[in-house]
Amino acid sequence: MKNLVHKAAALLLAALLVLGTAACGEAPAKTEPASQPAKTEADTKAPSTEPQTTEAPATEPPTAEEPTTAAPALVSGRYDLFDLPMNGGTETVEKYAANGLYYFLVIEDGGKGYLHNAGEENEITWNEKSINVGGSDASYKAEDGVLTIYRKNQPYQLYRLSDEPAPARGETMKKVLGLFRTDEITLENVTLADTADYTIAVKGITPPKKPYDPYTLVLSLTSKYAGDKLGFSFTHVVINGITIPADLSSCSCSVNPGETKEYELKLSLDTMKKAGVGDPTRIDLYTRVKPDYQPKDMFLDYLTLYPLGEDKAETVTRQAGGKDQLIEDNDKIRLSFIGITGPDIINYYHICFWLENKTDTVACSQVFIHTINGTDASFFSTDEIAPHSACMLEAFMSPESLNGLVPEAITDIAFSFDFSTNSVNPKTITEGEYSFKP
Repeated sequence: MKNLVHKAAALLLAALLVLGTAACGEAPAKTEPASQPAKTEADTKAPSTEPQTTEAPATEPPTAEEPTTAAPALVSGRYDLFDLPMNGGTETVEKYAANGLYYFLVIEDGGKGYLHNAGEENEITWNEKSINVGGSDASYKAEDGVLTIYRKNQPYQLYRLSDEPAPARGETMKKVLGLFRTDEITLENVTLADTADYTIAVKGITPPKKPYDPYTLVLSLTSKYAGDKLGFSFTHVVINGITIPADLSSCSCSVNPGETKEYELKLSLDTMKKAGVGDPTRIDLYTRVKPDYQPKDMFLDYLTLYPLGEDKAETVTRQAGGKDQLIEDNDKIRLSFIGITGPDIINYYHICFWLENKTDTVACSQVFIHTINGTDASFFSTDEIAPHSACMLEAFMSPESLNGLVPEAITDIAFSFDFSTNSVNPKTITEGEYSFKP
């Protein structure tokens, strides 16, 4: 579900690209994460890749009238996107901003500038008649601090001159992505495990460059096994002490005997930011190696790497927020409700919990929402969590399933919680039934 959010955002960004240039690249295939709502097959379909430009009423033309005379010289400065009249209007822009997606133009003297398009930046050239991004020309009108851009047969966009100073190139991208100490990454061609049957090495790390790019570990997997293919899987990782689910579409692969395969393990930037892990300084990979079609593992444990060097390893401790409510605290776990967020880019809301595993066991946790305001619900979250680690749990809710409720109107939530061993035959470690008022 988490990656569905990311993927849908990438598709919508392409539809909103101001001048027809490429928007954020498609996000990695999801993580369909371990957390996911119970919903119908129809609910799980990703939004259409076609631009969301539904036919306008007969009283409103599909595109605005383009200016027929030369536009006055543009005033230099930052222009923020504030309205998409044919794509949801101001509400769409506000939703994108709430999800960390920013769109603005910077007009510079001398016919230059750049477009910041939700994490991508493209150079702009302009004159008194047109504006050009990436080789695509459009006409424009500048009037009373509002810049309207017209592209033939496309919805138009409105930008407003901002009082904020224009940021330098790359400055907003750092704000969106967080501060990764990319230049300090020392991890390259490091062997993590080497046995008579297999070798696992890290070739390098690719930090994200756009808001929905993953944080990617590039691994080298070698099978020396004389029998069947060897299967390698990495279902979760621990970053700075916090468990993060791996992208389920890229968390396992098989390698033929005598072969080496390059493999990319992708971690969701959005999940990392929500969990507050910061810049990864220590990564523990939960690694399983076993021959395909055989039940016995050759290896099942954590492999540890230090992207910036072992001397810079840090452990992150979450600070309690104002909406936190302690649900359960015993010798096995500590569970807190930490808030309801949303709507996200595809209009889902998230009931969020923070879980701490106090045991020595890799466990599987499940939150199942039974009722909201006394009305039956069916939302759940299932995640693996490492020993002596913490993680964020999210139960996803569609607007339809909430029957029109907004988070502010939710006054009571009832749910059950199960915490079990992560095994073929799981054993319950602790469980309970709870209700609380958000």
